Amino acid sequence: MFTWLLNLKNGWYYLFLVAMSAVFVFFSNFFLTEILVYNVLGEQFTSQQIQQMLAATKAWQWIGYVLLPIIIIVRITFTAFCLYVGSLFQEYGWEWKKTFNIALKADIVFLLMSAALFYYYVFINTPQTMEDMSVNFVSVLALVGLENTPAWLVSAYNSMNLFELVYIALLTVLVCKVFERKWYQSLIFVLLTYGVGTYLYVAGMTFVYLSFM
Repeated sequence: MFTWLLNLKNGWYYLFLVAMSAVFVFFSNFFLTEILVYNVLGEQFTSQQIQQMLAATKAWQWIGYVLLPIIIIVRITFTAFCLYVGSLFQEYGWEWKKTFNIALKADIVFLLMSAALFYYYVFINTPQTMEDMSVNFVSVLALVGLENTPAWLVSAYNSMNLFELVYIALLTVLVCKVFERKWYQSLIFVLLTYGVGTYLYVAGMTFVYLSFM
């Protein structure tokens, strides 16, 4: 079923991910930046001052587009590294090329997440603050509420979302397909590799965040 996805050319597929992600970043900036700035600073500054701030912000938006390909490749490499190291511990002898291909193709889930977040925040529930914008609307954090969540649990709760579950499911299916493992073996492997790696990453970022608060 997923053979077509695995067989797509990696280079073109990566460019597709970057291009489509850039499209959603562009439209998010176009539709939401001005709204957020006016909501947050409208009572503190004049309209002219806010326009000057917006102009300054737009002048630096190109940095985000430059960093986008790096962010995507780092995310893909992180997942591939987790799977590869896990295979070494299990003495499976999996090739890096195959684990990287799985991570690359599964990254489509994060593109779908970008599309869903864009649609939700532009057409359904316009955020009032930058904090609102950072909350994944299908996460535990959205369910509990940012105001009811202690700072050390914000990242953890936000990472527990529907798209992460879909991502883990797709990784499981692709691992099962590429390495001919049973689905429950693949699921356990993904949870013990990518799942543990993500937990350590979130814990590390939370520690850094709290250290500088």
